[in-house]
Amino acid sequence: MLDIRFGPTEIEINLASILPKNGMVQNLDFVEDQLALKYQQQCIWFTATDGENTQSPVLMAWLQRLQLALHIANDKIWFKSVVPCAEQWNWQPVPLSAFKDVHKYVDPDSMNRNLSKAKFVGVLAASRFSVYRMRMIYELGKTFAGQTYVTHRADHSSKQLEVAADHYTNEQSWLDHTVFHTDKVININGQNNILNYVNATKAYQHIWNQFKIEVITETDEYQRTWFTDKTAKCLATGKPFLLLGAQHSLQTLKSMGFVTFDQWIDESYDNCILATQRIMAMIQSLKTLADHADRDAILDQMQTHAEKNIELYRNYVKHH
Repeated sequence: MLDIRFGPTEIEINLASILPKNGMVQNLDFVEDQLALKYQQQCIWFTATDGENTQSPVLMAWLQRLQLALHIANDKIWFKSVVPCAEQWNWQPVPLSAFKDVHKYVDPDSMNRNLSKAKFVGVLAASRFSVYRMRMIYELGKTFAGQTYVTHRADHSSKQLEVAADHYTNEQSWLDHTVFHTDKVININGQNNILNYVNATKAYQHIWNQFKIEVITETDEYQRTWFTDKTAKCLATGKPFLLLGAQHSLQTLKSMGFVTFDQWIDESYDNCILATQRIMAMIQSLKTLADHADRDAILDQMQTHAEKNIELYRNYVKHH
């Protein structure tokens, strides 16, 4: 539903109805039609509190065209968002709320941290469907059969894949024949722990010791400055990880002060332009680690290193 409100001095436009998480832009024609009829030199506020990509080239080009047509000055345009807007417009930052909330719901000191029965790699990809999450779990499951802990809603993926079924027959067959760990996560304390990030965070401590290294599938694969509970859970509990976000998301996380694992794995995947390229490079990094003669010792070293993020995360929450 289009979310746009007109007032005498301000116009508020919620970008959630324009910038969905698949990276596409939609509904600009409706917004443009309404602005052409009702714009009277008000300030225009674009709100994007759920990580929408305010630097989308399509959005920026459209807005510049709109400015030209309606004679809108740069100082009349404001973005209230997690992701910074282009430099010519005004930006009011919004905190990484879900990222910061995680410390309220997990206590690393009270968790079962015994990894003796843990699988090699885990990926929690049971919330919103994206083709890249599906690609990630498929490549992991195919490469590390029997060594993965995966949460996923296969029925939901199957429905989404119908749009290109002829091109995803192998992936669909794998989904049909794979048993995921989703039910265990849903049923903790009778809560749906997949679609609600608070419940998912509380449930995380019950599955933390089921895998030694996590592949984080962040919510948005197109912009690199927004992190959610998905990343924060690894940081707050000291879990080694690889990060599937946008290009240079890992670099951004490092700039925020957190440690990563380039001493032991190839993190050049972070430089790949396309999400699928990043996924395949991540698989290769993990395969090199999995095949290493000293894999268990390396994983132990990575675990010790990851625990530095616990205090780093606490400090981040305290000062931001």
